[in-house]
Amino acid sequence: MKKIILPVIAQFVVLGGLMSSNFVSGVAAEELAVKTLNGVSYLSGGFGEDERERLRSITKGDNLELSFALQNNEYLGGANVLIKDGKGNNVLEAVSEGPLFFVDLPEGTYTVEATAMGKTVKQAVHVPSKGHARLYFAWNSADEATTQAMAQK
Repeated sequence: MKKIILPVIAQFVVLGGLMSSNFVSGVAAEELAVKTLNGVSYLSGGFGEDERERLRSITKGDNLELSFALQNNEYLGGANVLIKDGKGNNVLEAVSEGPLFFVDLPEGTYTVEATAMGKTVKQAVHVPSKGHARLYFAWNSADEATTQAMAQK
């Protein structure tokens, strides 16, 4: 009796795993849709190499890229992102669905606040009319954060 039950159970486990991985893949593919809030388009994600490649191909025209990680190079998702214009007005408030966050903004100077692990970090950035700017946010286990900014034209 045990010889029959174990192979049947194993088949259900394997089939269940395949079905759930297809479901997860389908959800991930659907989530890679550009979102617009208050006239600002953005897209986030980037867990896994395939998803990062798809993100970068979709967001080629976006002029601000944010990256979130731990200082040990582990990717970090779920950061709260707040972008303010030069006058201090909120332009975009969203939660990153992965370690990469792409935004298409008008040229100008902005303040980006990223909150993760209970720590908020502010970084000023100039978004150019041509090319793009990048901000890197990294948190360590002591809840200290560091940032780096790089503008590319």
